[in-house]
Amino acid sequence: MLHLRQIGLLILCLLMCLQTAQAEPVPCDYNIKGKVSDEHDNSALDYSTIFIVELEKGVVADSAGYFEIKGICPGQYTFRISHLGCDNKDTVITVRYPMAFLEFKLEHHAEELAAVQITAQRISPVNATDISQSVQQSDLRNPSLELGQLLKNITGVQNLQTGPTLFKPIIHGLHSDRVLIVNNGMRLEGQSWGSEHAPEMDASAARELQVIKGAGSVQFGTDAIGGVVLMEYDKPEFNKVWKAQVNTSYQSNNRGGALHARLGNGYTLKNNHQLGFQIGGSAKRFGDARAPDYVLSNTGAKEFNGYAGLFYQKRTDDKIWQWQSLYSIYNRETGILAASHVGNLTDLQTAISTGEPQIVREWTYEIGLPKQSVLHHSLKNKLEYQFGKNQFRLQYDVQIDHRKEFDNRRGNRSDIPALDMDLLVHHVGAVYKRSFLRHQFNAGADYYYKYNRNVPGTGFRVIVPDYVSQIAAIWMFDQWKINQKLTLEGGGRYEYQYFSVFRFNEQKELIKPTFKYNNLALLGGISWDISEKLQWKSTLGIASRSPNANELFSQGVHQSAAAIEYGDTSLLPEKSFKWIHQLSFNWNFDTRLVFSPYANYVNNFIYLEPQQEFELTVRGPFPVFRYRQTDVIISGLDVDFSFKPGVEWLKLGTQYSYIRMIKLDESRDELVNTPPNRITLSAGLHKLSWKSFQNLHAGFEWTYVAQQQRVDPRSDFASPPDAYNLLSMEIQGETIIGTHRLGAGVTIDNMLNTRYRDYLDRFRYFADAQGINVHAKIYFII
Repeated sequence: MLHLRQIGLLILCLLMCLQTAQAEPVPCDYNIKGKVSDEHDNSALDYSTIFIVELEKGVVADSAGYFEIKGICPGQYTFRISHLGCDNKDTVITVRYPMAFLEFKLEHHAEELAAVQITAQRISPVNATDISQSVQQSDLRNPSLELGQLLKNITGVQNLQTGPTLFKPIIHGLHSDRVLIVNNGMRLEGQSWGSEHAPEMDASAARELQVIKGAGSVQFGTDAIGGVVLMEYDKPEFNKVWKAQVNTSYQSNNRGGALHARLGNGYTLKNNHQLGFQIGGSAKRFGDARAPDYVLSNTGAKEFNGYAGLFYQKRTDDKIWQWQSLYSIYNRETGILAASHVGNLTDLQTAISTGEPQIVREWTYEIGLPKQSVLHHSLKNKLEYQFGKNQFRLQYDVQIDHRKEFDNRRGNRSDIPALDMDLLVHHVGAVYKRSFLRHQFNAGADYYYKYNRNVPGTGFRVIVPDYVSQIAAIWMFDQWKINQKLTLEGGGRYEYQYFSVFRFNEQKELIKPTFKYNNLALLGGISWDISEKLQWKSTLGIASRSPNANELFSQGVHQSAAAIEYGDTSLLPEKSFKWIHQLSFNWNFDTRLVFSPYANYVNNFIYLEPQQEFELTVRGPFPVFRYRQTDVIISGLDVDFSFKPGVEWLKLGTQYSYIRMIKLDESRDELVNTPPNRITLSAGLHKLSWKSFQNLHAGFEWTYVAQQQRVDPRSDFASPPDAYNLLSMEIQGETIIGTHRLGAGVTIDNMLNTRYRDYLDRFRYFADAQGINVHAKIYFII
């Protein structure tokens, strides 16, 4: 544990690094003026928004399209220009002079309010009526954080944890297959059926990370009952500009660190041909985490990731050809809490009843048994052709996911995995887009081929059988801008799934049951700017999800979850009807209030129910869970409020999440693992520029998580844990070295070293959550 004096010295050293790294002080008093106009006739685009991504600072142009931004340091920035009726346009500009005039041009027509995107690429098809939130750029520069940790500050999003290192995002109470993760334009395909099967992706490679809380985009699947997570890498760079970034971090609790680096450049050839490339990678190493009173033995992790991309573009007067090819690899090994695997039934019952871990060892970096390893490959090839107001895209991607789980075995067989699975997924998709009149029309088709195979030789019964799944889908979506204040959207997707399973019955005979599903998703939404300061959004989505292989056929020990799970072959597809609203009051850039109520009726909801029994196997005793099905109504409210109380640097904020998940059976009980209500209060000092520094921030955050009192305590192996309070702080800042950016920061989680257990942590049965943890980060951007 770090003492307060050590923490203070660490913060002081980081600030000194920022100050001494400069060759000479650089004033941050540059002013930028400019104009936003139409690309065709140079007419002014009134009240456009000009936003500097790195500074999280923006202004609104006047009625003649002119704008001014003051107090800017020299350096390279991404200017994001937006205007009603136009797609966002990102332009990278290096500011070198105290006074600069910039002119931005967008594709826009008075009679056609839907634009054709020319040079910029949006993160993904996030629509005007989507209820969505983005992760701050400063959080993306800490490579130690996993996807679930990055999303935790978004209201309505929580984590399904398995110990201190494995996180899976929960959106409005739903997770796993009900939350689609789109990684750089590809729907992530992996072993997502387990609570401890964290997404097989390197979140530190993200340039943008966004959550859609509604039914999501119909482009990616019918099963986005909870929502969609969108992650994008750096966009292709075709200009002759080197782009590089190095992010480093250190965590005190598990004495681990992480490093992420990326590099990109572009080249202009003859006859309007352009080439670009990207490379990047991450390395992470963590030892055992520590609760306030003891070591959480065997919770270390190590991870090595990388990606490389090659891009080509050819432009003529009204045509653009683009080709992209991107390969990535994710390789992670994670220890499983030793205290979750005990030798006999008495010790297991004692561990759950007393709340004290039965296995506590000396702290180490070593990853022992039990453990799990994941190796995930993905390759994407995409061809785009844009002509006039039309765009056509053809994409092929393939993903290979190899998961192994290891346990202590007799006879020197511990090196043989207890579970060894390969998943191969091929996907071919085509998309057509066209802008006409006031419409932006999109349509497409997809085909998925999935083959899951259990590698023979483990010596144990498989928990998920071999299977082949084929999905054919068609979809369409249209956005209609009625006027400058009102936008309507609607779309649908139909999927046909053929699902064939290969398994042995109780008589050891090979059987091949097949299933056929017809799934449908419909989405409608409205966005209405009631006034300059008041906006209302509403979306109604219908989605459906087929039961997956583990829900149908699980029949044994789920090693990394420390549980025995049993499926049910009679399960039916889920059908969701979700209605979500968002009412936003925007007084200015510093004061904002957002109410977001929602209701989601799910027919035939599938859930994992604790059975209040333990089963003794040759691998030890484990609690038993079975998959059940019932109708559920999920309702809740998300609130975000931030404002300045009259002090120039001070900003206050609060976030509140309320959720109910009620079974519509005779019991009318709350569903097991319903997220408890929580509230977060924050206070921070913010300064965009001060002397030679910029983006200065220092603040505290207090989070209160209530006890889940509505769930019947007899429905689980242990009663819901007590409510708890957590206090955290953060300090960070940046400085400019020439045209480059150097930043550093310190975050302290669980400052008071509070002893607590999270209701959504599968290992809360066995041990406390992680204690105080100091994150230190340094990053350098060229």
